[in-house]
Amino acid sequence: MFKIGMITGALLATPAFANTNGSLLVDVDSVDVKRGGSLAVYVYTDSSNWLKPEKRVYGKIVPVTNKDMTVEITDVPYGEYAVSVIQDLNGNAKIDMDWFPIPGPAEPTGVSNNAEAGIGAPSFKDAKFQFSQPKLTLSIALDI
Repeated sequence: MFKIGMITGALLATPAFANTNGSLLVDVDSVDVKRGGSLAVYVYTDSSNWLKPEKRVYGKIVPVTNKDMTVEITDVPYGEYAVSVIQDLNGNAKIDMDWFPIPGPAEPTGVSNNAEAGIGAPSFKDAKFQFSQPKLTLSIALDI
């Protein structure tokens, strides 16, 4: 019986059974403190749900306090993700759009890898990254 307990303990200590969750630290630059609101940080796993706040897999909303802020999202399983950040000025937890003269976000926004928007929003493909370490820091600059 003692040998079985030792073997089980040894197996649990191997990397195959190690914790595969970590924290995403999202450093957000260029927050417009004067405009206030909150930062909505959303994490997505695939392109079909990308930039749909109701379809995010993780998210956190914090009040705007500084020009540069860090938002931590904990207990995220290792995998492939993309992150979006909205400076939510009106508290509706989604990206508001301006349609005239040129369609685009009415609130400051940014995505992982600081992926650029071509025609339309930045793509999931350009924003995605591999997460496979206990802590990963992403730097996202907000644009309007």
